[in-house]
Formats: sequence, C-alpha cells, structure tokens
Amino acid sequence: MGGTVDASSEWGVGSRFAFVLPQKVITDPHVTETLTSDMVDAAMFRTHDAKVLLVDDNELNREVVKAILEPMQLTIDEAANGLEAVHMANTTLYDMIFMDSHMPVMNGETATRSIREMKDCINRSTPIIAITADAIAGVREHLMSVGMNDYIVKPIDVEVICGIIRKYLPEEKVEL
Repeated sequence: MGGTVDASSEWGVGSRFAFVLPQKVITDPHVTETLTSDMVDAAMFRTHDAKVLLVDDNELNREVVKAILEPMQLTIDEAANGLEAVHMANTTLYDMIFMDSHMPVMNGETATRSIREMKDCINRSTPIIAITADAIAGVREHLMSVGMNDYIVKPIDVEVICGIIRKYLPEEKVEL
C-alpha cells in the first residue's frame, strides 16, 4: 500500500509501534449528499440562530464534525488550537464550544481553564464539550474538573452529538 511500519523497543521501558499509510481524500458529491441526508434524519431537529465554536488542530476532524453539524443549520466558527479559541471566545458569543482536548500551541484543557477564569470573557459560562479519542476510565471526570461540561468520544456518533446539542442548546433555539 506504499506505507511504512516502524518499531522501537527499550528493555524495561516499553515498545513503540507506528505505521503510515498514504491515503487520498476523495470528494464525491453523491456520497456527501447521502451522508448529509442520513445525518439530517438522525438529528431530527434544526436550530435557529445557534452559533458554535469548533476547536480542533486537525482539519479533517473539523470537516467531519462540520458535516455532522451543518444539517442542523448551526453557524460554525473554527479554531485550529486552544489559543485561537480563547481569542475567539473573548470576541464572539457562542451557544456552545466543541473543544478537542489534545492540540499543539494550547491544548483544550488549558483553553477551557482560560475561558472559565477570565472575569470578562463573554463565554465564561458557555457549555464547553470536549471532543477526545480518550475513552479510558477517569478521562470524563478529569475533563469536567478543568471546566468542561461534557464530552464526546471520537469517532463521533451522530446520535450522541445530537443529544449533547439538545441537552445544552437553549430550548428556544431548537426547532423540531
């Protein structure tokens, strides 16, 4: 497949295994239409004047989340790291913030603490939802302890993220 495999080991410390598989991203309008249609059916609701901030250092991850959220007619702003998110949270009011927990420059935990601790931040009490690949015991509790309201595990399940949106979005912004 044109990839590479690598392994390294140190006695008494552990082993590291890695692989790289080059892949092309193919945009097929028919697949996108079908996917979007299925997501609308799963959501079974739209939003009205709802604005969210999506924070993730991986552009492909942002594209996947946007594809899930857009059928609900959410306005979506994007940030590529926690530092950008903190700046945006100081200037634009959001109904919800989806925050990756592991990012360069400033991770999601530090960004969340910053937003929560800034006295004049307009999003100080805005729900912040962690998006993480960490599904091990204790992660949820840790993320809540830094100020996040909830969390979603990657890969993102459409029904789970819809449930989170319904849980935290003000009722007047949800159209059934």
